[in-house]
Amino acid sequence: MTAFTSFMLKPFTRLKMFLWPVFPEEKKITIFLSAIFFLIWAINTLIYPLHYSLLINAPNSGIEVIGHVKAFGSIPIGILFIFCYGILQTKYTKIQVVTAVYSFFIVFYLVYAFFIIPNNKSLVIDPATISQYMADYPDIKWLFPIYGNWPTCIFYMITDAWISVSISQFFWQTANHYIHTNQAPRLYPIFIIFGGLGSIFFSPILDSLIAFVKEIDFTSKRERIIYLLQLVIIIEVCLTICVVFLFVKVYTIFSPLKQTVKRKVKQPSSKSGFSGFVYLFHSSYLFYIFITLFCSGTIYQVLNYLWRSELVAYSSTPSAYNEILTHYAFWEGLGMVLFALLAKSFIQKRGWTLAAYITPVLSIFTAVPFMVLLIYCYFKNEFDYIININPHYMLAMLGSFQTITMAASLSCLYYPTKEMTYIPLNKNLKSQGKTATDVLGKSCSNAGSGIIQGGFLSSTGGIDIGYIPHILLLITALFITWLYATKGLAKKYLSLISSR
Repeated sequence: MTAFTSFMLKPFTRLKMFLWPVFPEEKKITIFLSAIFFLIWAINTLIYPLHYSLLINAPNSGIEVIGHVKAFGSIPIGILFIFCYGILQTKYTKIQVVTAVYSFFIVFYLVYAFFIIPNNKSLVIDPATISQYMADYPDIKWLFPIYGNWPTCIFYMITDAWISVSISQFFWQTANHYIHTNQAPRLYPIFIIFGGLGSIFFSPILDSLIAFVKEIDFTSKRERIIYLLQLVIIIEVCLTICVVFLFVKVYTIFSPLKQTVKRKVKQPSSKSGFSGFVYLFHSSYLFYIFITLFCSGTIYQVLNYLWRSELVAYSSTPSAYNEILTHYAFWEGLGMVLFALLAKSFIQKRGWTLAAYITPVLSIFTAVPFMVLLIYCYFKNEFDYIININPHYMLAMLGSFQTITMAASLSCLYYPTKEMTYIPLNKNLKSQGKTATDVLGKSCSNAGSGIIQGGFLSSTGGIDIGYIPHILLLITALFITWLYATKGLAKKYLSLISSR
Protein backbone atom coordinates (compact mmCIF):
# COMPACT_ATOMS: atom_id res chain seq x y z
CA MET A 1 0.00 0.00 0.00
CA THR A 2 1.40 3.40 -1.03
CA ALA A 3 1.71 6.30 1.37
CA PHE A 4 -0.98 8.17 -0.62
CA THR A 5 -3.43 5.25 -0.39
CA SER A 6 -2.77 4.92 3.31
CA PHE A 7 -3.41 8.64 3.76
CA MET A 8 -6.70 8.45 1.84
CA LEU A 9 -7.93 5.43 3.85
CA LYS A 10 -7.16 6.91 7.29
CA PRO A 11 -10.46 8.86 7.59
CA PHE A 12 -12.44 5.71 6.72
CA THR A 13 -10.48 3.70 9.27
CA ARG A 14 -11.17 6.28 11.96
CA LEU A 15 -14.87 6.32 11.04
CA LYS A 16 -15.01 2.53 11.18
CA MET A 17 -13.34 2.46 14.59
CA PHE A 18 -15.79 5.11 15.81
CA LEU A 19 -18.90 3.28 14.60
CA TRP A 20 -17.68 -0.31 14.91
CA PRO A 21 -14.65 -0.59 17.28
CA VAL A 22 -14.67 -4.38 17.10
CA PHE A 23 -11.63 -6.59 16.60
CA PRO A 24 -11.93 -9.61 14.27
CA GLU A 25 -12.05 -12.13 17.14
CA GLU A 26 -14.89 -10.15 18.79
CA LYS A 27 -17.00 -9.74 15.68
CA LYS A 28 -19.18 -12.83 15.97
CA ILE A 29 -20.17 -12.46 19.63
CA THR A 30 -20.79 -8.72 19.12
CA ILE A 31 -23.16 -9.37 16.21
CA PHE A 32 -25.10 -12.00 18.17
CA LEU A 33 -25.45 -9.85 21.29
CA SER A 34 -26.34 -6.73 19.27
CA ALA A 35 -29.08 -8.65 17.46
CA ILE A 36 -30.47 -9.94 20.77
CA PHE A 37 -30.56 -6.46 22.31
CA PHE A 38 -32.18 -5.04 19.17
CA LEU A 39 -34.98 -7.62 19.36
CA ILE A 40 -35.48 -7.24 23.12
CA TRP A 41 -35.92 -3.49 22.78
CA ALA A 42 -38.24 -4.04 19.81
CA ILE A 43 -40.43 -6.36 21.90
CA ASN A 44 -40.51 -3.93 24.82
CA THR A 45 -41.30 -1.00 22.52
CA LEU A 46 -44.34 -2.79 21.15
CA ILE A 47 -45.84 -3.85 24.47
CA TYR A 48 -44.99 -0.93 26.77
CA PRO A 49 -47.56 1.67 25.57
CA LEU A 50 -50.33 -0.94 25.52
CA HIS A 51 -49.79 -2.34 29.00
CA TYR A 52 -49.83 1.21 30.35
CA SER A 53 -52.91 2.45 28.50
CA LEU A 54 -54.91 -0.74 29.11
CA LEU A 55 -54.69 -0.19 32.85
CA ILE A 56 -55.34 3.54 33.08
CA ASN A 57 -58.31 3.24 30.67
CA ALA A 58 -59.91 0.27 32.41
CA PRO A 59 -63.34 0.85 34.08
CA ASN A 60 -63.09 3.17 37.13
CA SER A 61 -59.32 3.29 36.65
CA GLY A 62 -56.88 6.09 35.95
CA ILE A 63 -53.23 6.98 36.20
CA GLU A 64 -53.64 7.08 40.00
CA VAL A 65 -54.04 3.29 40.01
CA ILE A 66 -50.51 2.81 38.64
CA GLY A 67 -48.89 3.84 41.93
CA HIS A 68 -50.99 1.41 43.97
CA VAL A 69 -50.33 -1.47 41.57
CA LYS A 70 -46.58 -0.84 41.81
CA ALA A 71 -46.68 -0.44 45.58
CA PHE A 72 -48.52 -3.70 46.23
CA GLY A 73 -47.47 -5.84 43.27
CA SER A 74 -43.87 -5.14 42.28
CA ILE A 75 -42.03 -6.55 45.30
CA PRO A 76 -44.05 -9.82 45.56
CA ILE A 77 -43.58 -10.50 41.84
CA GLY A 78 -39.89 -9.59 42.06
CA ILE A 79 -39.32 -11.91 45.03
CA LEU A 80 -41.22 -14.72 43.30
CA PHE A 81 -39.11 -14.33 40.17
CA ILE A 82 -35.84 -14.29 42.14
CA PHE A 83 -36.89 -17.44 44.02
CA CYS A 84 -37.97 -19.35 40.89
CA TYR A 85 -34.97 -18.14 38.88
CA GLY A 86 -32.63 -19.16 41.70
CA ILE A 87 -34.03 -22.70 41.71
CA LEU A 88 -33.80 -22.96 37.92
CA GLN A 89 -30.18 -21.77 37.90
CA THR A 90 -29.10 -24.39 40.46
CA LYS A 91 -30.75 -27.31 38.64
CA TYR A 92 -30.65 -26.56 34.92
CA THR A 93 -28.32 -25.24 32.23
CA LYS A 94 -28.43 -21.70 30.88
CA ILE A 95 -30.11 -22.86 27.68
CA GLN A 96 -32.82 -24.67 29.62
CA VAL A 97 -33.41 -21.69 31.92
CA VAL A 98 -33.70 -19.23 29.02
CA THR A 99 -36.03 -21.54 27.09
CA ALA A 100 -38.24 -22.25 30.12
CA VAL A 101 -38.66 -18.60 31.21
CA TYR A 102 -39.25 -17.27 27.70
CA SER A 103 -41.74 -20.10 27.04
CA PHE A 104 -43.67 -19.09 30.16
CA PHE A 105 -44.01 -15.51 28.97
CA ILE A 106 -44.97 -16.58 25.45
CA VAL A 107 -47.78 -18.73 26.87
CA PHE A 108 -48.88 -15.99 29.27
CA TYR A 109 -49.19 -13.35 26.54
CA LEU A 110 -51.01 -15.70 24.16
CA VAL A 111 -53.48 -16.71 26.87
CA TYR A 112 -54.06 -13.10 27.85
CA ALA A 113 -54.53 -11.83 24.28
CA PHE A 114 -56.69 -14.67 22.95
CA PHE A 115 -58.60 -15.84 26.03
CA ILE A 116 -58.49 -13.47 29.00
CA ILE A 117 -59.06 -10.07 27.37
CA PRO A 118 -61.78 -11.32 24.96
CA ASN A 119 -63.61 -12.69 28.03
CA ASN A 120 -62.64 -9.81 30.28
CA LYS A 121 -66.25 -8.79 31.03
CA SER A 122 -67.03 -12.17 32.57
CA LEU A 123 -63.81 -12.16 34.64
CA VAL A 124 -63.77 -8.67 36.14
CA ILE A 125 -65.94 -7.39 38.97
CA ASP A 126 -69.03 -5.39 37.98
CA PRO A 127 -67.81 -1.78 37.38
CA ALA A 128 -70.93 -0.39 39.11
CA THR A 129 -70.03 -2.31 42.28
CA ILE A 130 -66.46 -1.00 42.17
CA SER A 131 -67.72 2.53 41.61
CA GLN A 132 -69.92 2.24 44.68
CA TYR A 133 -67.00 0.98 46.79
CA MET A 134 -64.92 3.94 45.62
CA ALA A 135 -67.66 6.34 46.67
CA ASP A 136 -68.13 4.66 50.07
CA TYR A 137 -64.42 4.51 50.92
CA PRO A 138 -62.80 7.58 49.30
CA ASP A 139 -59.57 7.34 51.34
CA ILE A 140 -58.66 4.01 49.71
CA LYS A 141 -60.73 4.31 46.57
CA TRP A 142 -57.87 3.57 44.15
CA LEU A 143 -57.42 0.08 45.60
CA PHE A 144 -60.83 -1.04 44.36
CA PRO A 145 -60.10 -0.69 40.61
CA ILE A 146 -57.15 -3.06 41.16
CA TYR A 147 -59.57 -5.61 42.61
CA GLY A 148 -62.18 -4.96 39.93
CA ASN A 149 -59.74 -5.07 36.99
CA TRP A 150 -57.48 -7.81 38.32
CA PRO A 151 -56.67 -9.43 34.90
CA THR A 152 -55.42 -6.10 33.52
CA CYS A 153 -53.47 -5.41 36.71
CA ILE A 154 -51.74 -8.81 36.51
CA PHE A 155 -50.92 -8.12 32.85
CA TYR A 156 -49.44 -4.75 33.84
CA MET A 157 -47.36 -6.12 36.72
CA ILE A 158 -45.97 -9.08 34.78
CA THR A 159 -45.19 -6.94 31.74
CA ASP A 160 -43.49 -4.32 33.89
CA ALA A 161 -41.36 -7.02 35.54
CA TRP A 162 -40.60 -8.73 32.24
CA ILE A 163 -39.42 -5.54 30.52
CA SER A 164 -36.83 -5.15 33.26
CA VAL A 165 -35.89 -8.83 33.54
CA SER A 166 -35.46 -9.34 29.81
CA ILE A 167 -32.81 -6.61 29.76
CA SER A 168 -31.06 -6.89 33.13
CA GLN A 169 -31.02 -10.68 33.50
CA PHE A 170 -31.21 -12.29 30.12
CA PHE A 171 -29.22 -9.78 28.11
CA TRP A 172 -26.75 -8.14 30.45
CA GLN A 173 -26.07 -11.30 32.41
CA THR A 174 -25.25 -13.01 29.12
CA ALA A 175 -23.07 -10.09 27.97
CA ASN A 176 -21.18 -10.12 31.28
CA HIS A 177 -20.70 -13.85 30.79
CA TYR A 178 -18.72 -13.36 27.55
CA ILE A 179 -17.28 -9.81 27.58
CA HIS A 180 -14.04 -8.97 29.43
CA THR A 181 -13.70 -5.84 31.55
CA ASN A 182 -11.26 -4.28 29.06
CA GLN A 183 -13.68 -5.00 26.17
CA ALA A 184 -16.79 -3.59 27.84
CA PRO A 185 -16.08 0.16 27.32
CA ARG A 186 -15.78 -0.46 23.55
CA LEU A 187 -18.55 -3.01 23.03
CA TYR A 188 -21.30 -2.08 25.47
CA PRO A 189 -22.12 1.23 23.70
CA ILE A 190 -22.63 -0.77 20.49
CA PHE A 191 -25.29 -2.86 22.23
CA ILE A 192 -26.97 0.33 23.46
CA ILE A 193 -27.06 1.73 19.93
CA PHE A 194 -28.73 -1.42 18.61
CA GLY A 195 -31.24 -1.28 21.47
CA GLY A 196 -32.10 2.29 20.52
CA LEU A 197 -32.45 1.24 16.88
CA GLY A 198 -34.95 -1.39 18.01
CA SER A 199 -37.15 1.39 19.41
CA ILE A 200 -36.62 3.60 16.36
CA PHE A 201 -37.62 0.88 13.89
CA PHE A 202 -40.53 -0.63 15.80
CA SER A 203 -42.19 2.55 17.10
CA PRO A 204 -43.42 3.40 13.55
CA ILE A 205 -44.59 -0.21 13.19
CA LEU A 206 -46.72 0.13 16.32
CA ASP A 207 -47.91 3.52 15.08
CA SER A 208 -48.93 1.92 11.77
CA LEU A 209 -50.75 -0.89 13.57
CA ILE A 210 -52.72 1.66 15.62
CA ALA A 211 -53.61 3.58 12.43
CA PHE A 212 -54.54 0.34 10.65
CA VAL A 213 -56.86 -0.79 13.45
CA LYS A 214 -58.49 2.66 13.50
CA GLU A 215 -59.58 2.20 9.89
CA ILE A 216 -61.42 -1.05 10.65
CA ASP A 217 -65.10 -0.70 11.46
CA PHE A 218 -65.51 -2.27 14.90
CA THR A 219 -68.73 -2.21 16.89
CA SER A 220 -66.95 -0.90 20.00
CA LYS A 221 -63.64 0.58 21.17
CA ARG A 222 -63.09 -2.53 23.27
CA GLU A 223 -63.04 -4.75 20.15
CA ARG A 224 -60.53 -2.39 18.53
CA ILE A 225 -58.22 -2.60 21.56
CA ILE A 226 -58.49 -6.42 21.66
CA TYR A 227 -57.63 -6.71 17.97
CA LEU A 228 -54.66 -4.34 18.31
CA LEU A 229 -53.33 -6.28 21.31
CA GLN A 230 -53.66 -9.58 19.47
CA LEU A 231 -51.73 -8.25 16.48
CA VAL A 232 -48.97 -6.97 18.76
CA ILE A 233 -48.77 -10.24 20.69
CA ILE A 234 -48.44 -12.27 17.48
CA ILE A 235 -45.50 -10.08 16.38
CA GLU A 236 -43.99 -10.31 19.87
CA VAL A 237 -44.18 -14.09 19.95
CA CYS A 238 -42.37 -14.30 16.60
CA LEU A 239 -39.65 -11.91 17.81
CA THR A 240 -39.36 -13.77 21.12
CA ILE A 241 -38.78 -17.07 19.34
CA CYS A 242 -35.95 -15.36 17.42
CA VAL A 243 -34.48 -14.10 20.71
CA VAL A 244 -34.54 -17.58 22.25
CA PHE A 245 -32.90 -19.02 19.12
CA LEU A 246 -30.09 -16.45 19.32
CA PHE A 247 -29.57 -17.05 23.04
CA VAL A 248 -29.28 -20.79 22.45
CA LYS A 249 -26.74 -20.17 19.68
CA VAL A 250 -24.67 -17.88 21.93
CA TYR A 251 -24.52 -20.39 24.78
CA THR A 252 -23.77 -23.21 22.32
CA ILE A 253 -21.09 -21.55 20.18
CA PHE A 254 -19.10 -19.36 22.57
CA SER A 255 -17.06 -20.17 25.66
CA PRO A 256 -17.67 -18.12 28.83
CA LEU A 257 -15.00 -15.97 30.48
CA LYS A 258 -12.43 -17.70 32.66
CA GLN A 259 -12.38 -16.55 36.26
CA THR A 260 -9.17 -14.59 36.80
CA VAL A 261 -9.97 -12.58 39.92
CA LYS A 262 -7.21 -12.96 42.51
CA ARG A 263 -9.10 -11.38 45.38
CA LYS A 264 -12.73 -12.42 45.39
CA VAL A 265 -15.60 -10.53 46.92
CA LYS A 266 -16.57 -12.37 50.07
CA GLN A 267 -19.58 -14.62 49.60
CA PRO A 268 -21.42 -17.17 51.71
CA SER A 269 -22.19 -20.69 50.51
CA SER A 270 -25.83 -21.08 49.48
CA LYS A 271 -27.64 -23.33 47.02
CA SER A 272 -31.36 -22.61 47.25
CA GLY A 273 -34.03 -20.43 45.68
CA PHE A 274 -33.05 -17.69 48.14
CA SER A 275 -29.33 -17.81 47.29
CA GLY A 276 -29.53 -14.48 45.51
CA PHE A 277 -30.86 -12.75 48.63
CA VAL A 278 -28.07 -14.30 50.72
CA TYR A 279 -25.42 -13.02 48.31
CA LEU A 280 -27.02 -9.55 48.15
CA PHE A 281 -27.35 -8.94 51.88
CA HIS A 282 -23.90 -10.37 52.72
CA SER A 283 -22.08 -8.25 50.11
CA SER A 284 -21.69 -4.50 50.54
CA TYR A 285 -20.49 -4.46 46.92
CA LEU A 286 -23.84 -5.76 45.64
CA PHE A 287 -25.74 -3.62 48.13
CA TYR A 288 -24.17 -0.45 46.70
CA ILE A 289 -25.39 -1.51 43.26
CA PHE A 290 -28.85 -2.16 44.72
CA ILE A 291 -28.97 1.36 46.22
CA THR A 292 -28.05 3.01 42.91
CA LEU A 293 -30.76 0.99 41.17
CA PHE A 294 -33.37 1.85 43.78
CA CYS A 295 -32.62 5.58 43.80
CA SER A 296 -32.31 6.02 40.01
CA GLY A 297 -35.43 3.93 39.34
CA THR A 298 -37.56 5.72 41.92
CA ILE A 299 -36.55 9.17 40.68
CA TYR A 300 -37.16 8.22 37.06
CA GLN A 301 -40.60 6.74 37.71
CA VAL A 302 -41.83 9.59 39.92
CA LEU A 303 -40.84 12.14 37.27
CA ASN A 304 -42.46 9.90 34.65
CA TYR A 305 -45.69 9.85 36.66
CA LEU A 306 -45.72 13.62 36.99
CA TRP A 307 -45.48 14.38 33.28
CA ARG A 308 -47.84 11.57 32.31
CA SER A 309 -50.40 12.98 34.75
CA GLU A 310 -50.15 16.20 32.78
CA LEU A 311 -50.54 14.23 29.55
CA VAL A 312 -53.74 12.62 30.87
CA ALA A 313 -55.00 16.08 31.89
CA TYR A 314 -54.30 17.24 28.33
CA SER A 315 -55.79 14.21 26.51
CA SER A 316 -57.06 11.07 28.21
CA THR A 317 -58.46 9.17 25.21
CA PRO A 318 -56.85 5.71 24.77
CA SER A 319 -55.94 6.21 21.10
CA ALA A 320 -54.28 9.58 21.71
CA TYR A 321 -52.44 8.21 24.74
CA ASN A 322 -51.15 5.19 22.78
CA GLU A 323 -50.00 7.39 19.91
CA ILE A 324 -48.15 9.84 22.18
CA LEU A 325 -46.44 7.02 24.09
CA THR A 326 -45.48 5.40 20.78
CA HIS A 327 -43.87 8.66 19.66
CA TYR A 328 -42.21 8.88 23.06
CA ALA A 329 -40.68 5.41 22.52
CA PHE A 330 -39.33 6.56 19.14
CA TRP A 331 -37.69 9.66 20.61
CA GLU A 332 -36.37 7.67 23.54
CA GLY A 333 -34.74 5.25 21.11
CA LEU A 334 -33.31 8.12 19.05
CA GLY A 335 -32.01 9.73 22.24
CA MET A 336 -30.29 6.46 23.18
CA VAL A 337 -28.59 6.19 19.80
CA LEU A 338 -27.39 9.81 19.73
CA PHE A 339 -26.24 9.73 23.35
CA ALA A 340 -24.46 6.41 22.78
CA LEU A 341 -22.63 7.81 19.75
CA LEU A 342 -21.56 10.92 21.67
CA ALA A 343 -20.56 9.05 24.82
CA LYS A 344 -19.36 5.76 23.32
CA SER A 345 -15.69 6.40 24.08
CA PHE A 346 -16.32 8.37 27.25
CA ILE A 347 -15.73 5.44 29.64
CA GLN A 348 -12.50 4.55 27.83
CA LYS A 349 -11.11 8.08 27.85
CA ARG A 350 -12.46 9.47 31.13
CA GLY A 351 -12.67 6.37 33.25
CA TRP A 352 -15.39 4.41 35.02
CA THR A 353 -15.88 6.75 37.98
CA LEU A 354 -16.60 9.95 36.04
CA ALA A 355 -18.90 8.06 33.66
CA ALA A 356 -20.87 6.67 36.62
CA TYR A 357 -21.38 10.17 38.05
CA ILE A 358 -22.65 11.71 34.80
CA THR A 359 -26.18 10.25 34.96
CA PRO A 360 -27.23 11.51 38.41
CA VAL A 361 -25.69 14.94 37.76
CA LEU A 362 -27.32 15.28 34.32
CA SER A 363 -30.65 14.06 35.72
CA ILE A 364 -30.58 16.76 38.39
CA PHE A 365 -29.98 19.55 35.88
CA THR A 366 -32.69 18.38 33.46
CA ALA A 367 -35.25 17.87 36.24
CA VAL A 368 -34.97 21.45 37.54
CA PRO A 369 -36.84 23.27 34.68
CA PHE A 370 -39.72 20.77 34.76
CA MET A 371 -40.09 20.97 38.53
CA VAL A 372 -39.90 24.79 38.54
CA LEU A 373 -42.66 25.07 35.91
CA LEU A 374 -44.76 22.45 37.71
CA ILE A 375 -44.53 24.32 41.01
CA TYR A 376 -45.29 27.64 39.32
CA CYS A 377 -48.42 26.33 37.55
CA TYR A 378 -49.85 24.52 40.54
CA PHE A 379 -49.11 27.00 43.30
CA LYS A 380 -50.10 29.99 41.21
CA ASN A 381 -53.09 27.99 39.97
CA GLU A 382 -52.47 29.44 36.53
CA PHE A 383 -53.37 27.00 33.82
CA ASP A 384 -54.08 29.63 31.21
CA TYR A 385 -52.20 29.21 27.98
CA ILE A 386 -48.49 30.07 28.16
CA ILE A 387 -47.23 31.60 24.90
CA ASN A 388 -50.27 30.05 23.21
CA ILE A 389 -49.45 26.55 24.51
CA ASN A 390 -51.65 24.50 26.81
CA PRO A 391 -49.69 24.35 30.10
CA HIS A 392 -50.57 20.66 30.65
CA TYR A 393 -49.14 19.92 27.20
CA MET A 394 -46.06 22.07 27.90
CA LEU A 395 -45.43 20.27 31.20
CA ALA A 396 -45.89 16.89 29.50
CA MET A 397 -43.42 17.75 26.76
CA LEU A 398 -40.87 19.26 29.16
CA GLY A 399 -41.18 16.27 31.49
CA SER A 400 -40.92 13.81 28.64
CA PHE A 401 -37.74 15.56 27.45
CA GLN A 402 -36.30 15.20 30.95
CA THR A 403 -37.10 11.49 31.17
CA ILE A 404 -35.86 10.86 27.62
CA THR A 405 -32.56 12.54 28.54
CA MET A 406 -32.39 10.63 31.80
CA ALA A 407 -33.29 7.34 30.10
CA ALA A 408 -30.62 7.90 27.44
CA SER A 409 -28.03 8.67 30.11
CA LEU A 410 -29.11 5.66 32.17
CA SER A 411 -28.89 3.38 29.14
CA CYS A 412 -25.61 4.72 27.77
CA LEU A 413 -23.59 5.42 30.92
CA TYR A 414 -25.25 4.18 34.09
CA TYR A 415 -26.21 0.67 32.95
CA PRO A 416 -22.93 -0.05 31.13
CA THR A 417 -20.91 1.08 34.16
CA LYS A 418 -23.20 -0.90 36.47
CA GLU A 419 -22.91 -4.02 34.34
CA MET A 420 -19.13 -3.66 34.20
CA THR A 421 -19.04 -3.99 37.99
CA TYR A 422 -20.43 -7.52 37.71
CA ILE A 423 -17.80 -8.77 35.24
CA PRO A 424 -14.92 -9.34 37.71
CA LEU A 425 -17.15 -11.15 40.22
CA ASN A 426 -17.24 -14.94 40.56
CA LYS A 427 -19.92 -17.04 38.89
CA ASN A 428 -22.42 -17.13 41.76
CA LEU A 429 -22.28 -13.42 42.49
CA LYS A 430 -22.76 -12.40 38.86
CA SER A 431 -25.59 -14.88 38.28
CA GLN A 432 -27.76 -15.39 41.35
CA GLY A 433 -26.35 -12.33 43.16
CA LYS A 434 -26.98 -10.17 40.10
CA THR A 435 -30.51 -11.54 39.73
CA ALA A 436 -31.41 -10.60 43.30
CA THR A 437 -29.70 -7.21 43.09
CA ASP A 438 -31.22 -6.14 39.78
CA VAL A 439 -34.71 -7.58 40.18
CA LEU A 440 -35.11 -6.50 43.80
CA GLY A 441 -33.63 -3.08 43.01
CA LYS A 442 -36.13 -2.61 40.20
CA SER A 443 -39.01 -4.01 42.28
CA CYS A 444 -38.22 -1.81 45.27
CA SER A 445 -37.95 1.27 43.06
CA ASN A 446 -41.35 0.38 41.57
CA ALA A 447 -42.79 -0.02 45.05
CA GLY A 448 -41.11 3.16 46.31
CA SER A 449 -42.38 5.23 43.41
CA GLY A 450 -45.78 3.57 43.81
CA ILE A 451 -45.98 4.57 47.47
CA ILE A 452 -45.02 8.13 46.57
CA GLN A 453 -47.58 8.23 43.76
CA GLY A 454 -50.37 6.55 45.71
CA GLY A 455 -49.68 8.14 49.08
CA PHE A 456 -48.59 11.66 48.17
CA LEU A 457 -49.48 12.58 44.63
CA SER A 458 -52.85 10.94 44.01
CA SER A 459 -54.42 10.62 47.46
CA THR A 460 -57.11 13.14 46.50
CA GLY A 461 -57.26 12.30 42.79
CA GLY A 462 -54.78 13.73 40.33
CA ILE A 463 -51.74 15.55 41.71
CA ASP A 464 -52.12 16.76 45.30
CA ILE A 465 -50.22 20.06 45.12
CA GLY A 466 -49.78 20.20 48.88
CA TYR A 467 -47.29 17.36 48.65
CA ILE A 468 -45.08 18.86 45.93
CA PRO A 469 -42.51 20.21 48.48
CA HIS A 470 -42.37 16.77 50.11
CA ILE A 471 -41.71 15.19 46.72
CA LEU A 472 -38.91 17.66 46.04
CA LEU A 473 -37.28 16.80 49.37
CA LEU A 474 -37.59 13.07 48.68
CA ILE A 475 -36.13 13.39 45.18
CA THR A 476 -33.25 15.49 46.56
CA ALA A 477 -32.56 12.87 49.25
CA LEU A 478 -32.61 10.11 46.62
CA PHE A 479 -30.15 12.01 44.42
CA ILE A 480 -27.76 12.46 47.38
CA THR A 481 -28.03 8.76 48.29
CA TRP A 482 -27.44 7.79 44.66
CA LEU A 483 -24.24 9.87 44.55
CA TYR A 484 -23.07 8.43 47.89
CA ALA A 485 -23.65 4.82 46.74
CA THR A 486 -21.85 5.55 43.45
CA LYS A 487 -18.84 6.80 45.42
CA GLY A 488 -18.79 3.65 47.58
CA LEU A 489 -19.21 1.35 44.57
CA ALA A 490 -16.43 3.14 42.65
CA LYS A 491 -14.01 2.58 45.50
CA LYS A 492 -14.79 -1.14 45.73
CA TYR A 493 -14.87 -1.73 41.96
CA LEU A 494 -11.55 0.00 41.26
CA SER A 495 -9.97 -1.88 44.16
CA LEU A 496 -11.26 -5.18 42.76
CA ILE A 497 -10.00 -4.38 39.25
CA SER A 498 -6.56 -3.41 40.51
CA SER A 499 -6.23 -6.81 42.21
CA ARG A 500 -6.52 -8.69 38.90
